[in-house]
Amino acid sequence: MKKLSQKPTIQLSGKSALQETYQEMLLSYLCITLLHTLCCSTLSEFSEKSKNIV
Repeated sequence: MKKLSQKPTIQLSGKSALQETYQEMLLSYLCITLLHTLCCSTLSEFSEKSKNIV
């Protein structure tokens, strides 16, 4: 009985670990895209301002 009860817990832990890694990857991807968009927007604004100054 113990062996049977141990198997599903291992599978569940494996699934949770996969979900955690997936969530971490998703979060990092979102952060990178957010930073990228922020950098692009600031760069475009800076270039427009520099054009106006010149």
